Amino acid sequence: MMYKPLSEIRPGKELWKIKARVTRLWDAILLSSGELLSVDMILIDEEGTMVHGVINKAVMEKFKSLIQENNVYVISNVKVTPATKTYRPVENDKVVNFLTTTTMQKIKDIDEIPRYSFKFFNTDMLSKRINNDTYLSDVIGVASYIGPVEETKTQFGVSKIRDIVLLIDDQEIKVRLWNSKVDLVDAKSKSHVIVITSTTVKKFGKYSLSSTNATQVFIDLPIPEAMDVQNSICSIENVTKEIHTEGHLKGTLEEQMQYNRRTLEELNLILFDSSNEEKIFTVEATINAVNAKYGWYYISCSEDNCKKQLDKNYDHYFCKKCNKKAHPKTRYKIKIEISDSTASATSVLFDKEAQMLINESADFLISSINQDNMELPKSVEKICGQKLIFQFRLTEYNFRSCRPDYTVSRLFLPDVKSNPRIRTENVKEKKP
Repeated sequence: MMYKPLSEIRPGKELWKIKARVTRLWDAILLSSGELLSVDMILIDEEGTMVHGVINKAVMEKFKSLIQENNVYVISNVKVTPATKTYRPVENDKVVNFLTTTTMQKIKDIDEIPRYSFKFFNTDMLSKRINNDTYLSDVIGVASYIGPVEETKTQFGVSKIRDIVLLIDDQEIKVRLWNSKVDLVDAKSKSHVIVITSTTVKKFGKYSLSSTNATQVFIDLPIPEAMDVQNSICSIENVTKEIHTEGHLKGTLEEQMQYNRRTLEELNLILFDSSNEEKIFTVEATINAVNAKYGWYYISCSEDNCKKQLDKNYDHYFCKKCNKKAHPKTRYKIKIEISDSTASATSVLFDKEAQMLINESADFLISSINQDNMELPKSVEKICGQKLIFQFRLTEYNFRSCRPDYTVSRLFLPDVKSNPRIRTENVKEKKP
């Protein structure tokens, strides 16, 4: 039996076969007793559809040691049931249940299945979630405060808590982490871009979010939304209570280009150094090739403060972040292979940096080519062979995976006189 996309599976007597990545995994624990009720997960497939998965207590022993976060599996004989009416970790009305007859096979990782996917809520959208527990909410922001671990009395006894503050849309949003979740951040997380998933939303004058069993915390993820937040740090004066200009933004342009300069070999080795505290480095390297296997652009929300990849719903696009129909805008996401005299690596150029090299917006380029032609556009091909200075911000993903796969946060031309940073005044834009 061929596997079914997650969008096509339905509740009923039928058993299903699916192929999906376990993008998040957690233990569902009964607060009153600490009893482990189930192992829960978020599954995501090639279409980007997410669904809640559950391994109940009856089959937990069979699967708990077999399943790992981030792996891709072909899973057979799962039963689909309607989702519960409250605390749904994704906006899907179905749940995938593992049975005694369920089998799972780990397969080779494939880039077509996203590694991460979230529905982020800005401050305006959070108002719709106040005291509404149908769905849990994901947020992203800069950590402006990380509180100490404390204890508080609840109806279930003494619980650990840690309060943190995220700067979201220039507003400070308090998030309280409970029990085991308090260890997901520490003092070093301050000033970093943090994703917190599956929270409940209350409002006591100001917004107050709380963690749940399903909550996970990600720091400096290599996703467009995190890059947007990182880039906005430079224009916000009060990101933290005591923030100072970051070292890589100080000095002349030439000094910024030399900041923490490394060879690719040295940078790749840093991924294995658990004592390293530096996160931002520059490397001079040459673009050897564009890996167009998975495309060179994505369709995003046109809102500048969003840029979320859109879902196609029949005759229109829908933005999960803005929670509305959206006007599509094409943005660059180019996977490149780079090297210097010491080593090689892969990297991702997002819209701003890619546009600086190509001198055409992705929207303009799409409108000027035959979209039935699957070949890489000449304008994109021409970036190959260029020697540039790349600034990389290493993330938790880099250190966890130890893969030399970096996201470009800034670009410089080796010839200082050719900057600032790269000329953008003549970028061709699609006419409205």
